Amino acid sequence: MVTQRPCKGFGAEIRLLREEKKMTEEEFAWLLNTDTKAINRLEKEQLYPSSNLIKRIADSLRIDEAKVLQRVWCDLPEECSKSRMNA
Repeated sequence: MVTQRPCKGFGAEIRLLREEKKMTEEEFAWLLNTDTKAINRLEKEQLYPSSNLIKRIADSLRIDEAKVLQRVWCDLPEECSKSRMNA
């Protein structure tokens, strides 16, 4: 049984981190081996990343994969941190 649910706010956080790295959606999509529609959906939380995509996001943004994973998926909504992934 899957108990984890997507955390709210992870998409905006990914967008902010991408923008801090001065990456366009096109550049980010290229690094993630996807298209800009997927990036847009990810940042609007209409797409929930697989473990493979989480690894590529972490690598592209140069942050710890575990932090991205914990920020995107949680057991309880109250576990969702409002703190930034690179904190």
